[in-house]
Parts: sequence; C-alpha cells; structure tokens
Amino acid sequence: MKVKTSITLSDYVLEEINELASPSKRSYFIEQAILAYIEKAKRHKRDANDLKLINHSAAKLNKKAGDVLEFQVKL
Repeated sequence: MKVKTSITLSDYVLEEINELASPSKRSYFIEQAILAYIEKAKRHKRDANDLKLINHSAAKLNKKAGDVLEFQVKL
C-alpha cells in the first residue's frame, strides 16, 4: 500500500535526484534510495552485534583453539 507523504529536501538534493530520475520516476527513485539505506543500516547493526558477540567470546574461543593445536602431531 502506498501512502502519500510530504518531505522537505534541499535544492541541491532535488537537483541531484532530477539528474538521475525523470520527474515521473522521482518517487520511485527516492523510495529505492531509502530502502537501500534501510538495508545498509540494518546490515551495519547486525554486523556490530556480531562483532560484539565475537569480541565477548574471543578469549574463550582462542583458548579452545590453543588447546586443539596442542593435539596436532608435529611432522
């Protein structure tokens, strides 16, 4: 469902949009740009959360890896 809304853009931003999209495609262009930004923000949030989890477990995981390496046979 589409909802009509109003936004305020600077002249510069509107000029840049107009160079990339015709007036009849402007709404679609803006919607796609916002969706791309939302996906990027969600990915950044997931990546930050993953990094937090990895860092939280790093010492324990490194110790386990060290223990496993002790069992390797030297050639």
